[in-house]
Amino acid sequence: MLKERLEERLASTDGPVSLFPIEKDYAERHGLISSQHIAEREWSFQTVERCLKETEEMIQAESENFLDKPISILHNPIEEFLYIDSDDFKTVKVDGMALEVDDVFKVYTALFGLQLQKKWQEKIQTYIESKLSEGPSSVLFDTDGTFSVNISLNGLDGFDEKLAIREVVSLIYNFLFGLLETIEAGN
Repeated sequence: MLKERLEERLASTDGPVSLFPIEKDYAERHGLISSQHIAEREWSFQTVERCLKETEEMIQAESENFLDKPISILHNPIEEFLYIDSDDFKTVKVDGMALEVDDVFKVYTALFGLQLQKKWQEKIQTYIESKLSEGPSSVLFDTDGTFSVNISLNGLDGFDEKLAIREVVSLIYNFLFGLLETIEAGN
C-alpha cells in the first residue's frame, strides 16, 4: 500500500527526492532510502475553491495563497466550504477534500473519499475512534467502491483554529498516512 507507492515515487525520481517528513520517516524505517538526498516536499494544490454547502456550487476559485489564512476563516460565512485537490493526496488514496465548519456541531470537519476496499471498514472506524475523540466522525462505504469519510478536526493531534489551512492539511495528511500504515502493518 504505502510501501509500493513510495517505492514507485522514489524509483521515478532522478536527483534529490522530495518527501514530506512523515514519508521520509517511513522510508527510512522501511529501508527505502539510503544515501539519496532528501528535500522537504512542499504542498502543491491544483484546486482551491470556495463553494456553497447547499448546492455545492463554486463561489470563487482561490489561489494557493488562500491556504495561508487561518482555518478559522471557515466560520464566516458558515454556509461555505473549501474544496481542495492536490496530486500529493494520491499517496494516501484521497482525490480531494472539503473543509468546513459543521453547521450543527460547530466543529471543523474534513470530508473526503478514501479509496480502500470495503474489507478495511472496521479497521478504518477503529483507527478514527482511537485517534479522534472529539466531535462526530463517520465512515460509509459508497456504491462507487470508496469510503465517504467525515472526520472532526477538533480532536486531531496538533489542531488549533489559529493554524493556517495549509498546516491543517498537513495534519490531516499525517493522520491518513498513519491510518494506511496501521492497515498495512496489520495485513
